[in-house]
Amino acid sequence: MSKRLSKIILFLSFVLVLPLVMTLTGCGATPVNDAKSVKFVSNLYDEETGYAVFEVDINKPTELTYKINPSSNSGYAVQIQEMEDDYENATDNHINYYMDNNNIDPETKKVVEDKPLCITVFNKNFKQIKVRIYISVSDTDVIEDFCLVRLKEYPSEIYLDETPNPVLNENNEVVYDKTDYINAGGVYSIHVFGKFTENVITNTVDEDGNVISTVTQHSETREITDDVYRFKVESSDQTVINVLDNSRLKVCSLKNKLESAVITISMVDINGNLIADGFVLKLHLTVVLSPKYSLLTLDGVNKFVKVNTEITNAEKDEEVHINLAESKIYSDNIHESLYYFINFDIELFDSSDVYIKYDEYFISCASDAQDFVIFDNENQIIKVRKQSNSNILKARIFITTSANAISGGSFSTSFTLVCEFPTE
Repeated sequence: MSKRLSKIILFLSFVLVLPLVMTLTGCGATPVNDAKSVKFVSNLYDEETGYAVFEVDINKPTELTYKINPSSNSGYAVQIQEMEDDYENATDNHINYYMDNNNIDPETKKVVEDKPLCITVFNKNFKQIKVRIYISVSDTDVIEDFCLVRLKEYPSEIYLDETPNPVLNENNEVVYDKTDYINAGGVYSIHVFGKFTENVITNTVDEDGNVISTVTQHSETREITDDVYRFKVESSDQTVINVLDNSRLKVCSLKNKLESAVITISMVDINGNLIADGFVLKLHLTVVLSPKYSLLTLDGVNKFVKVNTEITNAEKDEEVHINLAESKIYSDNIHESLYYFINFDIELFDSSDVYIKYDEYFISCASDAQDFVIFDNENQIIKVRKQSNSNILKARIFITTSANAISGGSFSTSFTLVCEFPTE
């Protein structure tokens, strides 16, 4: 009995040890998760080299984000190397920045595990550097990547339009203020544009073989956003125009009647200090009601006409018939042609059936029969003349208002005008 039990124990021990021996001999010393690549990750990349670019503000620690593939790799230490870029540096650029000592072991220069790699620049004389990150996967093999670290570029001027229209304020100073409208209960996105200037060096060779360098300035205007630059946004009346977040370029209206507020937009640094004089913009916003539908009245028509608001679909147009002889509409000669003058009025209403006053918007008209229809937009008059081959004129009329529709575009309507001219 004892011998049999001993044999069973010996067999079970052999079964349990055998897989362990096979695993050790089969796997050797090769790590399970080999590192395949290491790469810097940024939202900006250099067009020439393809390197990730990190733009930094002075005195703000900036993380140089990177990824290792596979992310579950273990047993490898990420190492860092700071490299001067290709330029002649009269001074030691290292005095202008430092790599966070909490991230890098001072002896091995390896990135400490589970801690971000950060750089802090504290001098405006900082020159662009190239940073190398690498992993030694064997005695001879290295995987690596590079990134460029540079100071963030700031504009020399900022505007509220891509094509700025400067005006003089009460102190005779040039400002770039803007006036605009916001829908009642709507959201308004503020667009800020910056003027960026860079020096362009052109080298030419003269007759003696000497290289002559010419420096010219190139300027361009491009939009700047609050995910890259810092802003401070304030409202003169938060009950009219509310600033959702004073660091974001977005505001909303809280009133359902005609009121105004001034939005002040300041461009600031990481510490909230104004970048420089002139980096403050004023946006004058007026709340307007958003039209939902419109009613139209015309000379010769004895009812309100609810005109089409889906102007892309001609089949939905309301046809408005006018007998010019019976309605006794005024007529006059224009450039030797007899025109009939049809007065019209358009009334706008919001989704709550509230009437929108006319002094809050203006209108303009167009037609698909422009040879026979002309408009007096200011006085709201449609002028029509007879075609030579027909006693009936059928024309589609488009009316566009300056009022903002709920969708954000201009509120527009259309209808089909059918005029029956007097027989001669």
